[in-house]
Amino acid sequence: NVAFGYNIPNPYGVGSNIVINGENKTFLVDNIAKLNHVVDYSKWLKIPVGTSTLEISTSSWNNIKPTFSIAFEERWL
Repeated sequence: NVAFGYNIPNPYGVGSNIVINGENKTFLVDNIAKLNHVVDYSKWLKIPVGTSTLEISTSSWNNIKPTFSIAFEERWL
């Protein structure tokens, strides 16, 4: 349990669509730019050549598993 003053509501509600674009360095929530949701000096996700595993975790109090889809375009170095 969290004291009311520290209980920050989840900004990503049911049905939210979050798009992270590492090439353009944009972070969209329901098609609205939300760069204030990105920690300063964050490194944008880069997927190396080959097979990769992306681990996504949720808060311990979450009872509903979110659905994710990931799309990426291969770039030439």
